[in-house]
Amino acid sequence: MSVRPAVPPRPSSAGRRIGGRRGVLAGLVAGVAALAALGGCSLVPGLGGSGGGAGSSGTDGAGGATWHYYDQGQRVESTTPEVIWPAKTSRSPLSLPSYDPNLPSSSPGPVCVDWLEQGQINGLTVDVGTTPGQVTVRWPNTVDPRLISYRLATTPQQLPGGSHPPYDWRDVEPAPDCQEMTATITGLTSGLRYVFWLDAVVTTAYRGVREPMIARSEAITAP
Repeated sequence: MSVRPAVPPRPSSAGRRIGGRRGVLAGLVAGVAALAALGGCSLVPGLGGSGGGAGSSGTDGAGGATWHYYDQGQRVESTTPEVIWPAKTSRSPLSLPSYDPNLPSSSPGPVCVDWLEQGQINGLTVDVGTTPGQVTVRWPNTVDPRLISYRLATTPQQLPGGSHPPYDWRDVEPAPDCQEMTATITGLTSGLRYVFWLDAVVTTAYRGVREPMIARSEAITAP
């Protein structure tokens, strides 16, 4: 006769569920204990007060900023001596210069041009006298060291039927000092209108000899 080994009874489904729940609960308890051992009760929500409170690390619990403490230093006196300005003193008012109406008035001195400016054209003064076909042109002398000579042109303003007549150019030597320059123009046609141009012949270091216009008159009628 054969004998069968005894087979242990199989646990029921209710027993298996109870055992599984106990295992999960034991795992949760072990995890909470480990967290408490590492960071204290503050790491576990609901334990040990507020979860965001400041600890002993010196940080702000709200924003996590680190606090720094500074000691106010002592003031050091400057080694630079202080500047003391003198006190204002009262001054007597200046007396006006005396005026004698019997003294003759002084005449203005001569006018001249110290330096020729590029592109600047001044005016020419034309004196129309009583002599037929003759006028006098006046302008201030130029003491610019680059000046060589003047060139004065007479330009008629009538409209010819054919070609325009050539301009009448004449050379004028500059004065050695500051004075007024004059040039008498003759041979004009009485009743006709003329304009006078004044060029300055100058020498420059970069462009050589040039002849820019420096003055021009208004249109006048020859006597």
